Amino acid sequence: MKNIPVLQKAVEIIEAIASSEGGGLSAKQLSLGLGVAQATTYRILHTLKNNDWLHESRRGEYRLGFGLARVARAYARVEHVLERLRGPLRELTEATGLSSKISVREGEQVVTTLRAEALRVNSISSPVGSRMHLRDSGSVGAALLAGMSPAEVRRLLGDTDAKRTAAMSKVISTARRTGIACSLGTFNPAIHAMSTHLSLGKGHEGAAVTIVGWAEDFRDARRRRELARTLKEHATRMEGLVAEALRGAAE
Repeated sequence: MKNIPVLQKAVEIIEAIASSEGGGLSAKQLSLGLGVAQATTYRILHTLKNNDWLHESRRGEYRLGFGLARVARAYARVEHVLERLRGPLRELTEATGLSSKISVREGEQVVTTLRAEALRVNSISSPVGSRMHLRDSGSVGAALLAGMSPAEVRRLLGDTDAKRTAAMSKVISTARRTGIACSLGTFNPAIHAMSTHLSLGKGHEGAAVTIVGWAEDFRDARRRRELARTLKEHATRMEGLVAEALRGAAE
């Protein structure tokens, strides 16, 4: 899907102002620096200023306004909650010996927001900030899709090839029944992972906590049961910390 040109220009203007060393830029500097027509630049700046997203100084320099802070407040709350989960995520890695991560849903995609690497020579994990579509994110996507309606799942799986859709549907079905989504080489022979849903509070699209290892880490059925139980226990504890953090933020 293509970007809307004027919105793309507005985003570029905000990012340019946010990263400016002097803390502010003039309309002329923005127009020349970004290659945006002056008339378009002025219209965008005027709109953002009227909505308190930008503030204009007496010198005609634009800086970020407090309106953006209001918009970002919800994300700031999520960031605060995730910071509280950094320690527990490390404890999950220590308890399992496997790398772990927390992925947050953003629309049809999931973003890796926290990770804790296993203390071993070779470990597998996704870099913080990596982004994938729900249908392509293995156990993470399955854990999140498991909480959605069948119609929504069909829409999000889209025109994925029949074999992959069948495999994902099977993992989702198991996740609905057990609370654990397993992708043990199912979608990528090199990736073996378990995920479970993680609630980040009312109004948020949800998240998943995941442990990732090699095939030998999951080969034994008893070991898989132990890992699943440990993952669930830590996820439950994390949700308790989330609820506590949200209560504190509301007070």
